[in-house]
Amino acid sequence: KQLFDEKRDLFLAFGFETENTEFGVKIIALPNMFRSIANERFFLDMLDTLSSLPEEKSKGEPPTDSIADAIASAACKAAVKAKDHLDESEARALIERMLTLENPFTCPHGRPTIVEMTKYEWEKKFKRV
Repeated sequence: KQLFDEKRDLFLAFGFETENTEFGVKIIALPNMFRSIANERFFLDMLDTLSSLPEEKSKGEPPTDSIADAIASAACKAAVKAKDHLDESEARALIERMLTLENPFTCPHGRPTIVEMTKYEWEKKFKRV
């Protein structure tokens, strides 16, 4: 709770809305990009990552690039991984959401999410050329 209170303005700047409760912090709104992956663990991972950032000497808060990196790291930790099982409807929904993004071609860290291959490249992979 103390760490969140120190970083509250950063969460607000990135689109999170919260309120204090007698038990801690209640998240009442979050950025749209996190709706499908956000849960308590995701939020705590973000706090952990933010707590390890160096403080900017002049302002007393982490630099914006570091905050964006921390949020991207937390999103990647919560993302679907290579060995995760998705049924067909979940896979279709994920692809449909991904294709609505401004840049669906890479994850927040720049790794590719879509790879284009020519027919020749496919045939070569299956030793048909």
